Amino acid sequence: MVEDCTELDRMLLATLEDRTELDCMLLATLEDRTELDREMLGALEDWAELDASGLLRMLDERAELDKAMVEDWTELETCMLLENVDDWTELDRTLLAKLEDWTELEGQLERELLRRLDDRAELESRMLLDKLDDRAELDSWMLLEKPDDEAELDRALLDGRAELEKRVLLGKLDEGA
Repeated sequence: MVEDCTELDRMLLATLEDRTELDCMLLATLEDRTELDREMLGALEDWAELDASGLLRMLDERAELDKAMVEDWTELETCMLLENVDDWTELDRTLLAKLEDWTELEGQLERELLRRLDDRAELESRMLLDKLDDRAELDSWMLLEKPDDEAELDRALLDGRAELEKRVLLGKLDEGA
């Protein structure tokens, strides 16, 4: 929006420059017309029945009036352009304030999102640590249980072997007897 306003300001300035150029052309045209009127007066002065001083006075008054009209028109355009520039400048300030508000809001949203991401990361970290603790506890229990089971199994095997050896010995004794 600020670029659009700047572009509009440039366009308004170009319009003022065009108007000023037009005013200069109009003034040159008026001067040419005054010159032409004076040339006509010179031609008429040759005629005795014409009052040259009256005509010159009228031409001077007309030139003065035309010049005053051009100055009034230029002053009016300048005032209008300055008012438009002031209005656009105020609009630019309003838009800039809104842009700053949006920037602040975006900053707040970013901070909230980062806070939520930090909370989520912390929660996931806790859950992972809890899972690791549970797994470590389970592994520890399994390791503690396993030797007991193996020892029982070894005792059972030894008892079974001893029983078997006893029977074999008894069987040999029975055979030898």
